[in-house]
Amino acid sequence: MEKKDTRYFLDKKTFLKSERYEYFKEYIVESGSVQGSSDSYTYKVYNPFIAALLFNSELIPVKDEDNVITNLNGADYKGSYVRGYQYGVEVYVKHLSPNLPLNAQLGLSYCLKNLHNLYKHHSKERGLAWEFYKTASPSHVYHAMFWEFGYYAGLISEINELTHFHPSLHDGIFVCNSVEEGSEKIERLSLRQIAYFYQYTGETLNELNSKEIAEQFGYSGSTAGYKLYKDHYMTLTEPNQRTAGREAAKNIRAVLPYLQNRESALNSALDELMVAIGRQP
Repeated sequence: MEKKDTRYFLDKKTFLKSERYEYFKEYIVESGSVQGSSDSYTYKVYNPFIAALLFNSELIPVKDEDNVITNLNGADYKGSYVRGYQYGVEVYVKHLSPNLPLNAQLGLSYCLKNLHNLYKHHSKERGLAWEFYKTASPSHVYHAMFWEFGYYAGLISEINELTHFHPSLHDGIFVCNSVEEGSEKIERLSLRQIAYFYQYTGETLNELNSKEIAEQFGYSGSTAGYKLYKDHYMTLTEPNQRTAGREAAKNIRAVLPYLQNRESALNSALDELMVAIGRQP
């Protein structure tokens, strides 16, 4: 990736009306994706806006950071997209695949629910839903943007392949079955699970901000913040406290979907989950 990743402003409204964009929009509706190749590596593009930029044979007028009009070649960003795509595939294979030993132990229903949450639902903790990147149309063009869209395309390609070979898993990942599912979270974490989350991420939770944090997770009672900090967070400061008791494994499992974009925190939680499972009677 370039040392200076210049951001170019694109007239999005005009681009969305272009024949090139309409062509890829119709193509993706019919075929699901556009397939490309780079140094014998095959990748897919699920977003018509991104496809119209990457596979555009014509120069695209944009404005640089000094508001000077210049022409951009979308193909120059293909390498960034492919690198992001490859990393997305790697993250899925190493952490999210139901075939992984730990995920197999957690159970298929847990894995499907986790993938469903990541694909379908935005949340403060997980970030934007994966499917957002299939339709989003950014106003600025730069390498990091293409890398990000490539990353989520790599993840999407893996779950598409999973459901292609195992059609019975399709609805569990792509279909929302409950009218109560919201854009923030499907299930609210308990106060104790929120405490686990903050122990793993290392984010600040103290007497001063505990009430505000409890409210962010949907707890508006006058004592919620106090209980979160005193009764839960402060009783989970040591690993042996977090892995003891019949509910430990359940609480750690509940937090895992919220740690998917935090590799260090996720690894710590997974390690402690195995300990908690081993300590169960």
